[in-house]
Amino acid sequence: MIDAGSAITVDIMENCKHIGGFILPGLKYIKEIYPKISPVLDCEINLKLNLDKIPLNTQDAISYAVIKSIITPIKELSKDKKVIITGGDAKILEMFLSNSICNEHLIFDNMKGLIIDNNCITKR
Repeated sequence: MIDAGSAITVDIMENCKHIGGFILPGLKYIKEIYPKISPVLDCEINLKLNLDKIPLNTQDAISYAVIKSIITPIKELSKDKKVIITGGDAKILEMFLSNSICNEHLIFDNMKGLIIDNNCITKR
């Protein structure tokens, strides 16, 4: 399960048990690091980047580093298993993970369901 928001949290589940995971900065915060190094590095992330090719320009070099650093450990750990992605940047990560299922609002939808089921709020 991946929650891709302010931070990218990756939680590995096996037989309905949490067996570990890791946390990365979210895409917004990673992107903010580069201009602090140099104004020349203030680039948008190229989401159409081919990760199988070595980058030839600054924007693609930054994009490659950002995306690969997030996607590679997820692919290594998930292998062929399905990956569930939620959060504000879920659709971005989904583009690079062919074994993923994306629902940006999964956590909030389930929280709302729990609240309704426990009569904490009224249905609308």
